[in-house]
Amino acid sequence: MLTVLDAFLDQLGRGAVFALLALAVVAIPVLVVQYRRFGVVDRGRAAGAYLFVVYAVFVVALTLLPLPPPDDVVCVGRNLRPLAFVGAVRDDLADGFSVLSSPALFQLLYNVAMFVPGGVLLRRSFRWPLLHVFVAALVASVAIETVQGTGIFGLYDCAYRVLDVDDVLANVSGAVVGALLAPAVVLVPRPGHGVAGSGRSGALRRATAASVDFLLVGILGGSDLAGTAALLLLVFVAVPVLTGGATPGQRLVRATVVRADGRPASRNALLQRGLLISGSWFVTVAFSRWTGTRAEELPGLVVVAPLVVVAVLVGAVIGTVAIRRDGRAPQDLLTGTEVLVRPQAGDRTAGATDGTT
Repeated sequence: MLTVLDAFLDQLGRGAVFALLALAVVAIPVLVVQYRRFGVVDRGRAAGAYLFVVYAVFVVALTLLPLPPPDDVVCVGRNLRPLAFVGAVRDDLADGFSVLSSPALFQLLYNVAMFVPGGVLLRRSFRWPLLHVFVAALVASVAIETVQGTGIFGLYDCAYRVLDVDDVLANVSGAVVGALLAPAVVLVPRPGHGVAGSGRSGALRRATAASVDFLLVGILGGSDLAGTAALLLLVFVAVPVLTGGATPGQRLVRATVVRADGRPASRNALLQRGLLISGSWFVTVAFSRWTGTRAEELPGLVVVAPLVVVAVLVGAVIGTVAIRRDGRAPQDLLTGTEVLVRPQAGDRTAGATDGTT
């Protein structure tokens, strides 16, 4: 029993590491989807999405990891007979195990418990009906068992984990139990109902847009300084000037740059704003790469100076937005602009308090 628990805890540790990585990957996309679909980040929906990503990663870690080296694979059989666990538990009891220490019973309860959180999240956070939860759990469990039973679709010469029909029954039962318990699980937030209309863009929306823009520059620009410069000018200058005031990131989150009085921003103001942002970032990137190539020759303080510059720039933006009632950042104040939410047809403002802009 101790060995089973040790293996379980080891898998949980792996799951936690992969869950953190998954959260880092989906953090921005989840926010973008929220802004695109609902016009606002609904706290309940966002929390449910993040929790479900963490949960799904843990399920994968618990069912498929660790992956054994191909030369160390121990081939296992399969069980296609429903309720075979009853005989397995009986055998454990005959071998001297108690009910609480039976490995077969532990495996059964483990598979039930593993799908309970999924049922709770699908029912409470995503409002899926019970039948949909049942079908989703069945499909997910069959998919997992298929991957296990085929040695990850032939990646291994044979199955390294048992394909067990009882696991499917236990998984689906756990999901149904979770769905039935969902109304009582108050720690999992429910989604709201409101859709935000127009108004000033909040800090989270602006940060999401900036993250998209800088990720776009960083990924496509790579390590080429000239390419980075060209992309900075394209994203922060050319696109806003030519398309009416929004960078690609701002367009994704339904935001746009306007004059301080709410009128459309002039091309001159957009040009100044874009050059201010892209120029500051390019100088920082160029300085960082220069110090990086001479790290052994330069004093330590000079090497870390680019990080300090980034921290100061980000801190100045966050601090200015936080202390000003109108939420305008330094680039807004210097160019006479501000960022507004772009309304869409059918928007309703009544539910704006259900989320954050």
